Amino acid sequence: MAGGVLSLSIPSFLQAFNHLSPVKWAIGNMAPYTLRDQQFTCEDWQKINGQCPITTGQQVLDLYKLDKDPEMYLMALGICAIVYRFLAYVVLKCVKERWLGRSWRKVGGGKKKTPAQ
Repeated sequence: MAGGVLSLSIPSFLQAFNHLSPVKWAIGNMAPYTLRDQQFTCEDWQKINGQCPITTGQQVLDLYKLDKDPEMYLMALGICAIVYRFLAYVVLKCVKERWLGRSWRKVGGGKKKTPAQ
């Protein structure tokens, strides 16, 4: 849904989070390649005023606001993947090295030794 293909308009706060999602960038890259030059037909009972509501892939791209430069979306997807990998590395390094544990001990004063120790 956040990729933009199930909902034509999502609230602005979700739209902001959408830019952090690799799904948005993947859909933006694939949609022009898969929908351009496509032709759609419909049954007689589906026609509105004697005409199919959507007849071309370009109409779909315009409706969902996906008629963008696919190369830019691919670049954004690559950047998003690199940033996610970097953040995962930092989190794992932080946990493995116990950076937060050391910080908490410094702030909290650490464990106090009893005379028996």
